Amino acid sequence: MKDCIDVVSKQNEGCFLGSSRCNILAYADDIILIAPSAGGLQKLVSVIEESIKKNKLCNNIENSKYIILRYGKNSILNCSIKLNEVPLERVYEYKYLGIMLNDSLNNVDDVDRVLNSFLKQFNALYYRFSFASLNVLSFLFKAYSSSFYGIELWYNDKNRQNFMNRISVAYHKSIKKILNMNTWDSNHLACEILGVNLFTHLQAKRMYNYYRSVLRSKNDVLIKYKYYWQFYSDIKTNIERIFRCDYDVEDVFNNVDDAILSRIDFVERNETRRS
Repeated sequence: MKDCIDVVSKQNEGCFLGSSRCNILAYADDIILIAPSAGGLQKLVSVIEESIKKNKLCNNIENSKYIILRYGKNSILNCSIKLNEVPLERVYEYKYLGIMLNDSLNNVDDVDRVLNSFLKQFNALYYRFSFASLNVLSFLFKAYSSSFYGIELWYNDKNRQNFMNRISVAYHKSIKKILNMNTWDSNHLACEILGVNLFTHLQAKRMYNYYRSVLRSKNDVLIKYKYYWQFYSDIKTNIERIFRCDYDVEDVFNNVDDAILSRIDFVERNETRRS
């Protein structure tokens, strides 16, 4: 697959991420091709199709789809993309590596996925193990109901805070259900009794760990994204806001110890409690 990916990445077609051109994303054999026009996308599809045949691999046409990202509410675009002379199906939302993508470039569908996943995990856990001790329930809750896979990818969404609030409400209600507390009782107190993080600090740690791991990665594929995140995105602003500190973005991601995570823990222990 590496040969196929290299061939496509050298093509002139593609969208710009900051000042870098990007036309392919790949994880194992799951591939996304990116182009600003139907003609450009068809060329990339033809290039990878030829390369796959050359390397004696095969395409899964049934699972191959294309999506048009709308640039306006009323934009209507129609085109035909073919793979092995077979027209591909156009979709308006698609799940890639567990993340929901839609043609409006918002995270509404992905928020529903995360919320529904959490509620299913929690309800299954609670109704099977509600008789267990608090130590056991705390361990199970942290292990099986606190993944929130993909929320770190919403950092640049203008509705990010609304999304997080929706999940935060469900998260804290679930903790209070375990403890037989009222919904209007203190979130701080409930989290302290169960021994888990407040949702605000849980997602802050996840976001920090994710982006630090990416920026510290030595994988050549991530070079363009590391450059974009450091110089073009709003991640520095979000880090300073979430961590409530004035760390420079370079210090944050090059810090080899746990100073930043310790800062989050300090804020959580000392911020004003809401009754």
